[in-house]
Amino acid sequence: MERSLVHHINTLLSYPFTRGALLLILAVHVAFGQWFQPSFGLHIAAFAIDASAFAFWLRLATTSADFQSFSDTQLSKRIATWLRQQIRGCHPDFQPPVLACIDLAQQIQRDFDRDLLHGDMHRLFENLEQVTRNHLQLYDRSKTFGTDAQQADMTRLLAKQASSMQQTLETLRAFSGHLTLLAVSLEREEMAAKELQLINQGLEEIIEEINHETL
Repeated sequence: MERSLVHHINTLLSYPFTRGALLLILAVHVAFGQWFQPSFGLHIAAFAIDASAFAFWLRLATTSADFQSFSDTQLSKRIATWLRQQIRGCHPDFQPPVLACIDLAQQIQRDFDRDLLHGDMHRLFENLEQVTRNHLQLYDRSKTFGTDAQQADMTRLLAKQASSMQQTLETLRAFSGHLTLLAVSLEREEMAAKELQLINQGLEEIIEEINHETL
């Protein structure tokens, strides 16, 4: 799911520090007006300064690591919503592990808010989205056309996708269990980040393999 202009605007407006910046600019503007009783021309100049200050804040915010993490989390939520809507059109064997992966991934995001994990957690949602898109395309194709041999191949690939997602779920559950040790040391946090990277690599290998076999 791409980061559209609408997503950027909504994310900026919902970013807590943006609200704080707007309130600060507004407070300074009101205080300036009440204290100095400026002329109409100075009011216009003050509005221009307000706009410049807000533009500077937006530039500052969008380049910060904290905003990037916030943006990733917001986009991950959108992907999770999309997945829950689209999963109904998937093969029955594919649905349970994907839904369980979504629930567990969101729980990890809520319970273990670590900078080292933000990027890879978002990558996990993107990979789940891509696997599901591939599955939907293959499942729809299997219901509409194909020779007996092609139908057999598609059935095999669908089963392979469902099995791979079950394996991903089991690995993600094990990873979630290890996260309770995160508070012990930075070394364990780095180990957890590497473990999550391996989960993503496994999903990306599934995507590449299925894409190759369906060409």
